[in-house]
Amino acid sequence: MWNWLTGKQKRGELPTYAQLERLSSRTMPAELVREEASEESEERRLAIADELRHSNHVTVEAAPIFVSLELSPAPSVIGFDLPFDEGRCLPVFTSPLRAADYRRLLVAPPLPVMYRVSTPAQLFEKLNDVRRIGFVSYTVDRCPRCRRYFAAPLDSIASPETLLAMWIGATSYWRVRAELYLKHALLCAQAGQLDEARDVALEMVGHVTQEMPRVHLLLGALGVARGEPDLVDDARRFLQYLKHEPWARELEAIVDAGRVNFENLP
Repeated sequence: MWNWLTGKQKRGELPTYAQLERLSSRTMPAELVREEASEESEERRLAIADELRHSNHVTVEAAPIFVSLELSPAPSVIGFDLPFDEGRCLPVFTSPLRAADYRRLLVAPPLPVMYRVSTPAQLFEKLNDVRRIGFVSYTVDRCPRCRRYFAAPLDSIASPETLLAMWIGATSYWRVRAELYLKHALLCAQAGQLDEARDVALEMVGHVTQEMPRVHLLLGALGVARGEPDLVDDARRFLQYLKHEPWARELEAIVDAGRVNFENLP
C-alpha cells in the first residue's frame, strides 16, 4: 500500500462510494455504540497495541508509518488554521489511504500535492521545523467527514518514541473499531437487515478505515442483494484500486450468480 506514495507504484484518484458522498454520516445502532464503549473493546484495543509494540517491523528509525501532505514541486507543508487565531495545525496520518481521503475532501483540487512518508524519527525532525513557520499543534488521522478533531500541542512531543506510541494508540483504536463495525454489519446482513448492514459498512468506510477488503466485498454483495448497481460498481473500484484481486474475483462471482449467501461470505 505504501509503494505508490514513494513512486514505486502509480495510483489514480482514490475511489469513493456515491452513497457516502450523498450522506457522509449515519446514526449507528445503539448496540454498536455500546460495544464501542465497552470494557471488552478496550481490552481488545490494548491487546492490539501490545502486539504492535512488540512488532519488529514497527520501530522509531526503520518504519515509514506516518504520512503528511506537502505542496509540490517546492515543498510546502499543508496544514489548516485553528479556530480563534490559535495558530496552524499539522494533519498527520497513519496510512496512505487516510491521507488521500483527506486530500480529496479537504484540500483544494487545483493544488499539486505530494505525500511525505516518514519514520517517527523523521517526523520528529519535521515537527521541529514547522514550529518555525507558525505551526503550534498536530492532529492524527483527522476524519475529513467529521467536524470534530483532537489537536495536541507540538510541545507535547518529547521524542520519536512519543510519536511511535501515538501511532500505536491510533492504529489500535481504528483496528478494534473496524472489527466491531464489520462484525455488526455482517451479522445484520445474515439476519436480513440489509439497510442496517449497508449503513454500518458505509460508516466504517467513511469514518473508520477503507483499507480492509472485506468491507468492500460486503458492500458489493449488499449491492447485489439490494439491487443497487452503484454500490456494486463502487465496491469493485475500491477492490481494484487496492489491488485485492482475490476479493475482486469473489465479488465478480457473486455478481455473476446474482444472489448472495451472507453466511458463506469470506
